[in-house]
Amino acid sequence: MGYTMIFETKIVNLSDGRLILFDRSGCNNDNEGRRSNEWNAKIYTKQEFRNRIESFKRDSKPYKECQPHEWELKIYGRVATGYDYGAHLERMQKRAMDFKDFIAEKRVAFNLCDEIELLEPEMKLMSYKDFEKYRKEQPITEKISYRVWYKSIDLNNEAEIAKAIESGKPLEIIIEDRSLVMSNKALEYEENTENSQNEGMSMSM
Repeated sequence: MGYTMIFETKIVNLSDGRLILFDRSGCNNDNEGRRSNEWNAKIYTKQEFRNRIESFKRDSKPYKECQPHEWELKIYGRVATGYDYGAHLERMQKRAMDFKDFIAEKRVAFNLCDEIELLEPEMKLMSYKDFEKYRKEQPITEKISYRVWYKSIDLNNEAEIAKAIESGKPLEIIIEDRSLVMSNKALEYEENTENSQNEGMSMSM
């Protein structure tokens, strides 16, 4: 059975009154959303987001009131219904951070698709818009191989980041806890130090 898996959710308030819904999600049948650079982002007005919450709750009920087999998705590993997901979004909205606080607290990066390097059936650089047009014009049997080149967006430019999210272009988003990043760096340092010591010992033998 295929079902949606919500791995992580964050909501950020923009200075223009809108909000960004960030989520890492995928399906039990694929590997999407498993890494820290596989976030999705969508911008809503407060009313649009309220409507989204209500749409999930409508014609649904909490899992605790359902039969064991009536769940639809998993949120952080727990089985849930559409109603539960709507309630989850409500809770996350109450914890929403302002954008400036968000980028100060988290390790965040936004990398927007700059160009597409077409590799097959020919080699050339293209804009994303031209590439989309090119791909639609190719026969369905034509093999297309390409590489996406990204450029970083200034974190302090909130308007540019919002524009990038709304552009529909491929956008790599990285969100990590700074404490986790520092812990990983410390572990990496310890491993490198241990490896250096081991290498020194083997050379001296």
